[in-house]
Amino acid sequence: MKYHIGVLDAKCLIKIDSDRWQKKSVTLHDLIEDMGKEIVRHESPEDPGLRSRLWLREDIIQVFKENKGTDKIQILIMGSYTRIEEWDGKAFKKMENLKTLIVEGHCFVGVPQHLPNSLRVLEWERYPSPSLPFGSHPEKLTILKLRKSCLTSLGLFKIEKKFLNMRVLEFNYSNYITQIPDLSGVPNLEELTFGGCGNLIKIDESVGFLDKLRILNAGGCCKLRYFPPLKLTSLEKLNLYNCRSLEKFPEILGKMENITKLDLGSTPIKELPFSIQNLTQLKGLWIEDCRVFQLPGNKICFMFPSLENLDISVEYFRKTDESSPIYDECFPALLSSLANLRLRRLSLPYHGFTFVPACITKLHSLRELCLDFCYHLLEIRWIPPNLESLDVRYCESLKYLDLTASPCLLRTLNLENCRHLEEIRGIPPTIQVLTAIHCTSLTDSSKSILLNQELHEEVGNMLLSLPGSMIPEWFEHRSTGHSHSFWFRGKFPAISACLAIRLEDVNHISLNICPKLNINGNTVNGPFEFCEKFLDGIFVRVHHIFIFDIKLEDNVDELVLLENEWNHAELSFYELELSENEWKHSEVSYDTLDDDDECFATQTGFHVFKQGSSMEDIRFTIPSKKKES
Repeated sequence: MKYHIGVLDAKCLIKIDSDRWQKKSVTLHDLIEDMGKEIVRHESPEDPGLRSRLWLREDIIQVFKENKGTDKIQILIMGSYTRIEEWDGKAFKKMENLKTLIVEGHCFVGVPQHLPNSLRVLEWERYPSPSLPFGSHPEKLTILKLRKSCLTSLGLFKIEKKFLNMRVLEFNYSNYITQIPDLSGVPNLEELTFGGCGNLIKIDESVGFLDKLRILNAGGCCKLRYFPPLKLTSLEKLNLYNCRSLEKFPEILGKMENITKLDLGSTPIKELPFSIQNLTQLKGLWIEDCRVFQLPGNKICFMFPSLENLDISVEYFRKTDESSPIYDECFPALLSSLANLRLRRLSLPYHGFTFVPACITKLHSLRELCLDFCYHLLEIRWIPPNLESLDVRYCESLKYLDLTASPCLLRTLNLENCRHLEEIRGIPPTIQVLTAIHCTSLTDSSKSILLNQELHEEVGNMLLSLPGSMIPEWFEHRSTGHSHSFWFRGKFPAISACLAIRLEDVNHISLNICPKLNINGNTVNGPFEFCEKFLDGIFVRVHHIFIFDIKLEDNVDELVLLENEWNHAELSFYELELSENEWKHSEVSYDTLDDDDECFATQTGFHVFKQGSSMEDIRFTIPSKKKES
């Protein structure tokens, strides 16, 4: 199954996205979605009330206005742009087979008087009623999501004995909820989320004994002072982030071996009970901006031997009397205590240490290190040997970065707003992203290293951004504007494109740079996936240049390439495409998507790496239609 879904994704028939918690969603390609919608329309071309699915605004308004709901309707999806003003609240009564109802925003004037018992899925953002007007036995409902609703604790209380098949219950940001009632009558519940319920003050003890519950999210319940004991043997994720009144962590009643993520960030919790050691398989622990001074026994590695992701609060570096920071003194001891863990990610933002000690090289499993906003950090000479990502954004005192002390596998280096950084040494050939936005103190020698043609020829796909207004000389092909275009035959050549942005009569500008590659009118997915998140919402106050090295090798779908002909390739920073064994036209363009294009000027440069590329098979003007051998 995984292989087949991967094929659909590779062919752009579906798109798979993940959120912060690695929860994945799948969406269809637009053409496939349109084909399915046309099939549904043909079920009843003239009367939308006789179709199985409704999603178009005009069809939905017609059905409700003319009261033409029928038992044929199984799925009803109402976007926030749909507004139903003429209805009596009883329109759902005729939809006896309605299985899915999704309502986004303020779609109705008034409240529903009836909801069908046939519903399996009910998602209603800003649900307007304090209660749920179901019939006597809505036993089929499995997903209930009422984000920002008017549902009250009394209305929620009625859920207890009605929804035996409920799997997902969500009412985030519902400010009329003051307590979570007895949920023992919902034994199959797997996800319970009530984050952001600002007036919630009580949670029933039964919540701690839902043995099938996998996700429990109470983040942002700022008035909650007490959390009941937990014996949730299936729980995987517990979120208490920003529970600003919660001073005590709940007792853990027995082993909870499935929980992998615990977020206590921005809570006033000062100490954790010894029972927290029952979370034996914890992999992610967030205690940033938290008052936890120490864990029981102060031995993280013994308590959580499976820990892979750790965000540590500034407060952890203070003495227990809360008086004197002892940053540099504590830092080596903390790192040494983590050496025996299989830690893959470590985040230490806003700390006061001035250096990174050599003992950090003992963290052999570490792949990602975040030291952003460490304003006193002066130099970095040591990093873990297998580190792939280093984030030191806004380390405004950082002057020296030396990666030559030991071999490293660094792929991502984020130096954004390190305004006093002068020297960078030892850029490894594994680097893919190096962003030095607003690193305005870099010496000429450091800039020369970063802009050296040999570095860019040695690495694979790479993004480099740094202050500057001049395109390096080795970019032979230049033009004003946002794009470059070329033709190629056979294999797609290894190329480098440079975008220079110069501010015109403004102090700053916010940009979204969206690079895309087009070959023969087909968009090629993948070339920029490694750097997309570093190009969204860039805020610059000085001139900057962006260099994109692209080496696709064999990653181009043969279906878009022309055999034994020229392929037109267009590299743009808004939309691009590709082809093979023919001349293929390529263009590089950069769409900055800004509100006022007159506040900056752009210039582009283009270079073809000679190694691995045949210049006989590359043209920068339209080649002859005659085939060439």
